Amino acid sequence: MENMKQKTTSSYLTPPSSKFVTLEEISKAHDELSPKRGGSRESYFGVVYISKKFNVPIDEATAFVNFEGKNYGFDGFYYDPNGKALYLFVFRWSDDHMTFKDAVDKIGNDGMYKVFFSTSKLTDDSQLIASIRSYLTDTRFMIERVFINFVFNGDPLNAEQSKVLSFLRENVEDKKNLIDSFFRDRVRAMMATADTGMIYEDQSLELVFQYISNEINLGRMTSSRQTAEYTLGFTDSQKISGGENELTVVFLPLWNLHQMYDEMGERFFEKNIRSGLDDGNMTNYQIKQSLKKIVEGEEIPENFALYHNGIAMTAQSLDSSLDDNHSIRVIEPRILNGVQTIRILKQFVEESKRRNGKEKDSRENLQQKLSSTRVMTRIIRSTDEEFLKRVTINNNRQNPIMPWNLRANDLIQIHLEELFGKMGIYYERRENAYKNLTDDDLESIGTEKGVIEIRRLAQTLLAMQGQIDRISEIKEVFENESWYKDTFRERYLQVDPRKLVFLYKVQYRLQSVIREIKNIGIEKYSYAPKAKNLLWCLSIQAIMNDDKFEKHFETYGTSIGIEAGLTQLLKRVASTKLRLILSNSFENRKYRDYIHGGKFSFLRTKAALNDCMKTAAKQFGWETMYL
Repeated sequence: MENMKQKTTSSYLTPPSSKFVTLEEISKAHDELSPKRGGSRESYFGVVYISKKFNVPIDEATAFVNFEGKNYGFDGFYYDPNGKALYLFVFRWSDDHMTFKDAVDKIGNDGMYKVFFSTSKLTDDSQLIASIRSYLTDTRFMIERVFINFVFNGDPLNAEQSKVLSFLRENVEDKKNLIDSFFRDRVRAMMATADTGMIYEDQSLELVFQYISNEINLGRMTSSRQTAEYTLGFTDSQKISGGENELTVVFLPLWNLHQMYDEMGERFFEKNIRSGLDDGNMTNYQIKQSLKKIVEGEEIPENFALYHNGIAMTAQSLDSSLDDNHSIRVIEPRILNGVQTIRILKQFVEESKRRNGKEKDSRENLQQKLSSTRVMTRIIRSTDEEFLKRVTINNNRQNPIMPWNLRANDLIQIHLEELFGKMGIYYERRENAYKNLTDDDLESIGTEKGVIEIRRLAQTLLAMQGQIDRISEIKEVFENESWYKDTFRERYLQVDPRKLVFLYKVQYRLQSVIREIKNIGIEKYSYAPKAKNLLWCLSIQAIMNDDKFEKHFETYGTSIGIEAGLTQLLKRVASTKLRLILSNSFENRKYRDYIHGGKFSFLRTKAALNDCMKTAAKQFGWETMYL
């Protein structure tokens, strides 16, 4: 539970409460019940909420809330017999949805196992987990839905749209098979020991995430997303198992793939390290032409599978044991290879619909033809993320894979995407992702202020840190774990993002800086083009040492556009400071001999940068500045 402070004001100045649960109610519950039940004041947010929501006496509601010990992400629970639903709660007295981050992470890593895994295999010191299990023993045959509710004082839509929470939520949804297995096994056990004549249907329970606002003036909005689940028809299949990993090869209808992308959007491609690069299959033109001929009856649908190498996807859960033996149930599918093919398929469908308007026959023909057109699909099921990453890499060998591609789905990169996204700037952590966005995508995510690329951001951070020797070793920066973590530091997530944007833009005016210096002394500064990375580091230090730094990032840090004022600022820095720093730093014989001998590698060393910073400190009073 998050810390909360109660502000004291005169009663006649206090407006009517806009909250479903108020601080006054929490304080009263804490004062009356904590002598017996213990717990901090924050814990009683959940007590009051459950009491009011389910009409439970306040003292009884304490049985459903965690007061001490490990909670594995959960703060409370409740079984609603009327709705046949189990509610698992996380409470935060905050309007910041990011306060849920640690809880979602814990739930995905431990919480789901603790609640739904076989109790005989686990020992636990958490009273909350023990209470949940106890209730499940009595209610497991009635529960039809499981809700994970995140209750706070903010806007649920912000939480639902959070890239970070969605990323962490993936790990929770990976455990949905635990819920299905838990209830399925217990219902089967009941039927095996009871002569009930019941027929058990092997159905998947519904898992629903909900972000709920405690603010009444937000209409107690609830934003939820159900687990994506599809039953797909196929003709033939082949299964190969290796330990905990399983491969199923089927031929899926293109219409099914189009439906999944249409419903899931970019979430369908989250596991892919790149976005829509050539996947080694047919070209865009060939795909469209083949589909056009099939829809118009000029070619049989079966040919498409012969032309195409196939696609690869993964799923959290895979069930091919359905009654008809020609259907497969997949939960939360993700494309590992074949993004380009599915994007082109969607373009083809949309173009066909626009071309044919609302003609019913044309639309039905399109759906019928694409339902008959199949593509080989390799479906990999594995709970090992590292294994899935290797599968993804090996399925994307048609183009060279750069080290930064392999970092695209790291949590800190998701954080940065959300951080810049709030500014209307698109963070391209996955290669080619931006250029593959449709106009509708661009409008919905609001990236009108430009694009920041993962590789260029890394180089900007290195220049700011003074890691001049690593700027040109960018591949190794992403391959070396310690270098990578040192470059993308967690504390940067707390920095005003306008500073990052402002410093990022410096690289696009380095040629102007170099020209400005050379124009003052063509021969004297002939080496300036060789000192690009050195001038990059010094330009950033010059800006951060400027008394007007705050004003500058407020002016130039809101978009990726290069303003004329920024260019003039950097040119002025170059002519009045940087050229003098270079001149005075490299006037000793050692550096003069290097320059006259055409040996410029020293310009990429920390020693040269340190000497320049010593000169800058002596001449201009600079300090080495960091964010």
